[in-house]
Amino acid sequence: MQLLTLGLNHRTAPVDVRERVSFSREELRSGLLSLGEYDGLSGLVVLSTCNRTELYASVDDHARGGKALRQFLNDLAQGGDDLDEYLYTYADEEAIRHLFRVSSSLDSLVLGEGPLDNAYDPACVQRIDAYDVNFQPTTVERVDGEKNITIVPGDDLGVTATFFDYGYFAKTTDGKVIPTRDFSNIENLKAVTYAYKYNVHYWNADVQPAGLYNVPIQIVPEVNPLTLRRGDTLRLRIYKDGKPYANAPVIADVLGDLTTETNADANGYITVHVANNGLNVIGVEVGFPTDDPIVTEKIFSSLSFIIPAE
Repeated sequence: MQLLTLGLNHRTAPVDVRERVSFSREELRSGLLSLGEYDGLSGLVVLSTCNRTELYASVDDHARGGKALRQFLNDLAQGGDDLDEYLYTYADEEAIRHLFRVSSSLDSLVLGEGPLDNAYDPACVQRIDAYDVNFQPTTVERVDGEKNITIVPGDDLGVTATFFDYGYFAKTTDGKVIPTRDFSNIENLKAVTYAYKYNVHYWNADVQPAGLYNVPIQIVPEVNPLTLRRGDTLRLRIYKDGKPYANAPVIADVLGDLTTETNADANGYITVHVANNGLNVIGVEVGFPTDDPIVTEKIFSSLSFIIPAE
């Protein structure tokens, strides 16, 4: 048996290409049921999020399996023959190494953040606030790469709050999504979204959870999530502008099921289950109208933490 990975992600493909290969559960189910039609594939796992699609396959031969994987992806994308320029492949040990990087969030845009980020331009990361285990301000090293930033934690780091400003995403009448800072000259404009993101990441199990005054929508855990394990319950309270956010729409497992939201109660409380070994991301996404009827302001706020493997 040989292992082969084929995929594309935020580093290799623009948003409109990634949208074409972000598949629903029904599309994946239908595709996997047809797996026997592809010569050279003996097993397959599909990872599909808004920011990456990757196929992990057991193959008889790298060359034959690679050809079959490409055909499978093209068929699933219903005419994706032009995807080749965006694809990467890994074989055997390199495929395993890549999988561990993805599952540990080391292949993400910000260390400790999940694959939801579109901030492939480091300039989108406006600020990183760092706090020690006593929730007192501290410093953290930020390393800007070509298409990402990495947070290098110090020994006393407890929590980071990262602020993203993505700018406008302009959608045209032919379905294209164009990231921009000025949409005034874009033709055939249908709708525009101005996107912000706020992430609070827990780094240390000794931190006593607390709210942060400068995060407009935030998810505050009742206990430090790093003291829990996969399957444990975690009670949260959602705040908007410092006040409990009644009926807030909460995505309990951003990495596993981005489409399912559950509303908090009238006092902003909700109980979720810790979904994963490794990286967990819990999110709240809300859109707000603006004075311009074509423009919506969207805020995605998340709480993230990494649970050690059992």
